[in-house]
Amino acid sequence: MANETLLLRAKLAPPRLHRHLLPRPALLSRLCEALDYRVTLLHAGTGYGKTTALVALANGALPLLW
Repeated sequence: MANETLLLRAKLAPPRLHRHLLPRPALLSRLCEALDYRVTLLHAGTGYGKTTALVALANGALPLLW
């Protein structure tokens, strides 16, 4: 049961950003533009920074549902 609780918490809250994160203003700008659409697909291979980009976007003044 404890492992299930940890897994659930990890899936319901966004991860923390690393302190030494490379800023990607152009990517964040494109993601902000995508907010005008009903659905946006962010697709890339493992390790390309999809989650990091979305967490960086969510750290702004936008409402967040993770």
